[in-house]
Amino acid sequence: MMMMMLHTECKRLRRPYQGSIRCVSGTRHDNGVTTTCTIACQDGFAFSGAVLAQYECGPDTGYLWPHESPDNPRALLPACTGRPNTYLAIARIILCILSILTRFLPRDASTERGNATVSRPSVCLSVRDV
Repeated sequence: MMMMMLHTECKRLRRPYQGSIRCVSGTRHDNGVTTTCTIACQDGFAFSGAVLAQYECGPDTGYLWPHESPDNPRALLPACTGRPNTYLAIARIILCILSILTRFLPRDASTERGNATVSRPSVCLSVRDV
């Protein structure tokens, strides 16, 4: 025998990791209130999956969020994951390569001051920084 659960209120949604959520309780019905939420990621992050323009829950939806299902009973929203800034990453790689190559070039008089050699800063970063 399958038991059907009757919902009387919407679950409280948690903001996505590295993201934000904005919920507005709006339309009032005789049997409850409809809540509408929108989600966004912080700068430098993107959603890990598809998202809806807005999420709505209330009496018209049986107090279930559109993404709430047996596979997602806690109504978890898609997470925000880091996305590398491609141009910055490419620039860092080029600077790193140039820094390595200049170590093999003969030094000229413009890089030396008397007996002291002007050191060039290392611009090579670890993979995590790129």
